[in-house]
Amino acid sequence: MDGGVTEREKILHRREMLRNDYDITRGTEKVERIKQSDREIEMAQLNEFQRQREELIKTRREAKQKKNELKRNTEEHVTRWQQEVHDSRTLEKRGTESELELHRMRETVNDIETDDAVVLQGACGYDYRMFFFNNKRTQI
Repeated sequence: MDGGVTEREKILHRREMLRNDYDITRGTEKVERIKQSDREIEMAQLNEFQRQREELIKTRREAKQKKNELKRNTEEHVTRWQQEVHDSRTLEKRGTESELELHRMRETVNDIETDDAVVLQGACGYDYRMFFFNNKRTQI
C-alpha cells in the first residue's frame, strides 16, 4: 500500500461507476419514456383538436347552406308573390278593358239596330222596328 489503489478499491470504484452508468441509463430511459408519453398525449390532443375543427367547419358549412337555402326560398316566395300581384293586376286591367269593349260593342249593336229601324221607317213610310225586333228574337 504505497499510496496506490488496491485491487479491491479498483473493483469498488468500478462497481460504483457501473451503478452510476446504470442509474444514468435508467434515468435516460425513463426520460425517453416520459418524452414518448408526452408526444403520444400531444398527438392525441392534436387529433382531437383536428376532429373538433373539422366538425366545426362542417357545422358552419351546413349552417351557411341552410341560410342560403332559406334566402333562396324567401327570394323565390317574394318573386312568386310579385308575379301573382302582377298577374292579378294584368287580369284586372284586361277585365276592365274587356268590360269596356263589351259595353262599346253593345252600344254599337244598339246604334246599328236603331239606325236600321229609322232607315226602314223613313224609307217605307211606316215603322218596321217592331217587326225587325220580333223576327230577330225568333231567330235566336
